[in-house]
Amino acid sequence: MLNRMTPPRRGRRLSRAIAAVALMCGAGAALAKPADLTVEAVSTRADLVSGGDVLVRVTLPAADNPAQAVLARNGTPLPGALHPAPDGNGWLALVSGLQLGANSLTVTSNAEVARLDVTNHPNGGPIFSGPQIQPWTCLPGALDAQCNRPVSYSYSYMPVGSTTFQTYNPASPPTNVQQITVNGQTVPYIVRVESLTQNRDGVTFAVLFNPNQPWTPWAPQAAWNKGVHVLQGAGCGTGFEEAVPGSPLNDNALRKGFLVVQISLVHNTHNCNHVVQAESVLMAKERVAEQYGLFDIIFGQGSSGGAISQLMDQNAYPGLYDGIVISHVFVDSDASRMASYDCKVVYDYWARPGTIPFTPAQREAVVGMISGCDSHVNTTRYEVYNPSVGTSCTVPAALRFDQVTNPTGVRCTLQDYEVNLVGRRPDGYANGRLDTVGLQFGLKALLAGIITPAQFVELNANIGGHDINFNRIATRITADRPGLKPLYWSGANNMMNNMSETAILETRLLATDFHQVFHAYVLRARLDRAQGHHDNHVRWRTLATTDPVLTNAAFDTMVEWLRAIKADTRNVPKAQKVIDNKPALARDRCTTGNGVDQDLGVCTRPLELTRVLAGAPDSTDVGACQLKALNSADYPGVAFTAQQWQTLQQTFPSGVCDFSKPLVDMDWTKPWMDYSGVRGKPMGPAPVSVDGRTTQVPASTTKKR
Repeated sequence: MLNRMTPPRRGRRLSRAIAAVALMCGAGAALAKPADLTVEAVSTRADLVSGGDVLVRVTLPAADNPAQAVLARNGTPLPGALHPAPDGNGWLALVSGLQLGANSLTVTSNAEVARLDVTNHPNGGPIFSGPQIQPWTCLPGALDAQCNRPVSYSYSYMPVGSTTFQTYNPASPPTNVQQITVNGQTVPYIVRVESLTQNRDGVTFAVLFNPNQPWTPWAPQAAWNKGVHVLQGAGCGTGFEEAVPGSPLNDNALRKGFLVVQISLVHNTHNCNHVVQAESVLMAKERVAEQYGLFDIIFGQGSSGGAISQLMDQNAYPGLYDGIVISHVFVDSDASRMASYDCKVVYDYWARPGTIPFTPAQREAVVGMISGCDSHVNTTRYEVYNPSVGTSCTVPAALRFDQVTNPTGVRCTLQDYEVNLVGRRPDGYANGRLDTVGLQFGLKALLAGIITPAQFVELNANIGGHDINFNRIATRITADRPGLKPLYWSGANNMMNNMSETAILETRLLATDFHQVFHAYVLRARLDRAQGHHDNHVRWRTLATTDPVLTNAAFDTMVEWLRAIKADTRNVPKAQKVIDNKPALARDRCTTGNGVDQDLGVCTRPLELTRVLAGAPDSTDVGACQLKALNSADYPGVAFTAQQWQTLQQTFPSGVCDFSKPLVDMDWTKPWMDYSGVRGKPMGPAPVSVDGRTTQVPASTTKKR
């Protein structure tokens, strides 16, 4: 538990980084017996396999004949399965036909046997996210309730002189296909799109593809640059149905040789559950490795909700990405929605007749950017905490919760959508996380003399709140304490403590809506708190609302950054490589609307958020604050009347927020949590190759629940 919010010690950060690598890749062949005969899963962790197949790497003693090595699945030999790995490191095999649950893969060579224990999960999930969200409606054509359907393929091409993809028919190929140069080779600009479902939802993959040439994971076509680009969505919603994924036909990435992925469940508007998102990314990565081959780098790119998904998924499950490109950033889903709620309760007070009037300048001093708060309230983003409304909630009205007509109906709140993470209250509802108890709205404005003591007192005395069903109540909203520690452990409140090995490039345009620029400062504050620095975070700010140069420049800079990290063979922690290999443009910038650099000082600190203006630190985490007694000494230069002080005591009977201390039960995010059991637990060590001549399964090869 955190006694104070200071960064974890560097050694602990390194230990977590090593653990994360072990979780993603397995603990490695070095633990195997015999030491030079191994079989390891390379498409995913051996206990997180899905869909019935897995790509494995077999290494043989130098003197052994590969033709005599035998790979077997559950005792059944797989002749001809081994193929030379394109990187020269051993042999690759795509093992299919895995049964659900436990499987054993063995390789035998010269009387030596290596074994790998594999756990196969359904293509429809789940793997580690726990009981799936219900109800769930599949699109037409699904074969079962898990929305499984046959894989389909289509082709597109870029015509000469055009920037718009057209349908390509291999049986009647067009004659006006662009020729492009990728990886030093001139190839036709033809793209194959693979469409399928994983985890009950749609996924598409697009890559340069010559339909007249073969492609295997051990011999991919040369136009692929071994890079993977994952496109992100926006918003924050609670979907209860399969969705058509976005188009993966991203010209910028495809013409540079990248394989582009679109995953419906990663689109935050459709699915605001970051654990399900991370699970879906893992499954898509597995598919890439098994169908296309091993890749060198993978990074995402997205704005707003697309920044949320990358930041939350990567911190909770470090290693999903090598880097992330983000814009219009919020550090997590609650960062946006809590800001919306804070604006709402203040605006509700101002809308009451007979209250003390506030001038426009005073209002700005209380809530920050007025246009941002206006946007928050007008778009009702706080409704994500309303069980009968939600945001982008696709539950049919007849099935939806209504306190009077359908009290057992499906609840559309963010916390109910994440109930596996935060747990339930005694009444069965998911634990709530919003809390304004002790929060002094307008505190900074009061101390600066911008609002009067009378305004401050009346505002806070009349803020009120909402109950778990989002009914307006006179008292303030209160978080459910049993759900607070899981909130932090799960990464639902993104503590950013597992990000040191991630290259982060943020572009920040000027925004006058709820995408307030200050959220960029929230991100940096959380990085500084967790790491003691933000050296792996680069921020490009511009004072314009558009900058067409930034998006593609950010893409290219991230690629250069990740390639340099990949090429760094020094025996130093990866976190250090991330810092040391930043390219020239990977630095903080302040630009005009056309990418021209200005002095950094031109991009000044923006207006703060409502909660920061109420005394919270820049990190603005969701949850309950620790309280301290009211003390007149905390209000220098402010003269309250006796009646005003009495009102404050009645408003804050347990005290006011003490932001010199961490929030109640605040703790670091635990990497790679598994919610298959009643409570989420960190996963155990990944299965490794062991001496297959013994039937004993080492404890380290079983996934802890």
